[in-house]
Amino acid sequence: MGKVLHKSGQSTGRVFAPMMALEPRIMFDGAAMAEAVDAHSDGADAVMPVAVTANPRVLLLSSRVADGDDLALAAKDDVLVVRYDAEADSLDAILARVSHALDGRQASSIALASHGANGAFELTAQYGVSLAGLAGDDALQAFMRGLGAQITEGGRIDLLACGVAGDSVGNALLAYLSDITGRSVAASADSTGNAAFGGDWHLEAGDVDASQYFHAAALAGFDGLLANPERVADINPGVNSSNVGMPVNVNGTLYFRANDGTNGIELWKYDRINAPSMVADIRAGANSSGPNNLANVNGTLYFGANDGTNGTELWKYDGTNAPSMVADINPGASSSTPEYMTNVNGTLYFGANDGTNGQELWKYDGINAPSRVADINPGVNSSTPEHLTNVNGTLYFRANDGTNGNELWKYDGTNAPSRVADIRAGANSSSPGNMINVNGTLYFAANDGTNGTELWKYDGINAPSMVADINPGATGSSPSYLTDVNGTLYFSASDGTNGNELWKYDGTNTPSMVANIGPAGSPGTIEFITNANGTLYFSAGEGNGDLELWKYDGINAPSRVADIWPGATGSSPTNMIYVNGTLYFSASEGSNGRELWRYIPPSTASCRRRRRRLRPPRQGRGRPSR
Repeated sequence: MGKVLHKSGQSTGRVFAPMMALEPRIMFDGAAMAEAVDAHSDGADAVMPVAVTANPRVLLLSSRVADGDDLALAAKDDVLVVRYDAEADSLDAILARVSHALDGRQASSIALASHGANGAFELTAQYGVSLAGLAGDDALQAFMRGLGAQITEGGRIDLLACGVAGDSVGNALLAYLSDITGRSVAASADSTGNAAFGGDWHLEAGDVDASQYFHAAALAGFDGLLANPERVADINPGVNSSNVGMPVNVNGTLYFRANDGTNGIELWKYDRINAPSMVADIRAGANSSGPNNLANVNGTLYFGANDGTNGTELWKYDGTNAPSMVADINPGASSSTPEYMTNVNGTLYFGANDGTNGQELWKYDGINAPSRVADINPGVNSSTPEHLTNVNGTLYFRANDGTNGNELWKYDGTNAPSRVADIRAGANSSSPGNMINVNGTLYFAANDGTNGTELWKYDGINAPSMVADINPGATGSSPSYLTDVNGTLYFSASDGTNGNELWKYDGTNTPSMVANIGPAGSPGTIEFITNANGTLYFSAGEGNGDLELWKYDGINAPSRVADIWPGATGSSPTNMIYVNGTLYFSASEGSNGRELWRYIPPSTASCRRRRRRLRPPRQGRGRPSR
């Protein structure tokens, strides 16, 4: 890329994320390499210089890169690998690390391996590099000039990060970087990383192949992408929102509702290979069929929709044929409004109103016509079954029989539905909700009339009981977003002092707050808690309304994944779902409205044994100097 001064364009926003530290290394055998990597992983600060090369290539590797040790191990013998700690290292300290590794030489090229997005890439916890951010930051410009000064005339800076050159703003950033550094700059226009996740190691802007830095075979040990959360598609182009919602996984394909600005709210799908597409315009034209309550039953998608003729009724889609209405439960233009659809052993259960008996519990086995299970609140009145939850083949739900208020009910598929308990005695309601099955025990939020809405449990044998009075007295902690992670229950709750924060309960000890993410005295917000292969992802803010994507791995303190919409506004991630290694959610970065986003979490598998096989032992190679 030529050195063209380019200060125009709009930034996609600064990207903030931590990075780590890679020291120079020496040529040595595979076993020694594995020990050195393990030493680094355990906190050792080993210095491992390569064999003397007049102008070596440098791999500057971020600690934010998961399985970064795999990249270090894959580096060719004449590549200096330098790691830095983005949480602790200043910009000057990073330059000093590179200078120390080069030991008076200049590099032929420096590859910065970090995370990226269109028009931006990470540098440290304080510095994300975008066009607007770089243009207005003297310290960042000085760093880039200093980096360029350590590269030979005619040399190059290679940005190993996803999608930096993916749009016009990104290309303008590269031109500006080239002007500042006096060196050519190459970057990727798409996903950089493992092919299994849709990545490659080719930097399209600059036509540079990563084989210059890595052994191709060893590179297969790197399990992820060098990416921040990224927008999958701008379904409703421009500043308007598609408002992606109600996502569900059906055999690895993501189904959801969205509005493209032309066809109204309709059913969409995304298979991670092709661009998101509308399944069908069920209600033709700009009007919306409004698909809702999406549920997967043995590979068939069920949902409620309104075709403009029959009202909102039960529909299905098998992935091949056009979506079709299962039945007109409430005949004519009126709606049966199917909701809270739940799969119990291959039978779909849901609440619906046939126009005669009110909103009651219904079922559909995929063969016979849908039928009402019972008229729990007799006559035209509704029992309004909600929060349907499957616990080992028994269906639990909230319902009102007209006498005892909204209480906990169950149905075993054989006997008539029955009330489990009148938690709040008499006509008042305990309003059980947010139900979840954790190892055969039903957990839910309920109000007994004395302690406010608190966390309760029911094991199917003993009477339901309150787990703890987290917010003592009548106010209640209002537990919500209950999520199971390997038998531990996580949820959002307020103890009356710290606002809504992340809590956990292991089934034995008293529930405890994981962390106070919001500052003292703030209301706090924890929403859309989602289990992604043992790591929790959720929407959280630090007290000023800036809701962003956060994570908690059960060991380290919760941390923000990325500042998608920098500043006090926040991207407000919602509707999260984990599908085959990818976290999908709805968010806005401030320019394109609320759209479908994705984040590929780092691999959590141990790599040490695999790392020892990455490179075979070589004869005559010594152990690294320490």
